[in-house]
Amino acid sequence: MHRGTFASAAAYLQRAPQSLAAGDVWPCDLGPDLSRGFRALKTWFTFQVHGADKIGRAIEASCENACYLAESLSRSEIFELRAPVCLNIVCFALKAGWRDEANQAIVIDLQERGLAAPSMTNVSGRPVIRAAIVNHRTTKADVDLFVMALHEAA
Repeated sequence: MHRGTFASAAAYLQRAPQSLAAGDVWPCDLGPDLSRGFRALKTWFTFQVHGADKIGRAIEASCENACYLAESLSRSEIFELRAPVCLNIVCFALKAGWRDEANQAIVIDLQERGLAAPSMTNVSGRPVIRAAIVNHRTTKADVDLFVMALHEAA
């Protein structure tokens, strides 16, 4: 009953056979983080401490880094964007000729090597790699390292 109360199924929370997304029970399945409105308290405190302008600049930087990642992937010979980049989320996959399963293998490889923590989701019924840029300390150099690691993993 406890897990049934809090667990939330969503495409961006796909489980995997190994690595960070492995396991039947995730911490978010056991508490209110994904299913209850009390999450707003953390946001309220953050605004009180840092202010809207500083938070807005951090969000803008994350969105700029996502656009930079999208631009980098658009120049790739093996990856392609699979959805428009509107904010801080970049959904992409290997180009035609690769098996869909190879995308998840890349994600697992990057996670297990501790290089990055992308996830998997589905866009138009096909599996894609999902990079959500949310850390305010992420730089363009970090994005460049991520793209290089993606190519190495492929």
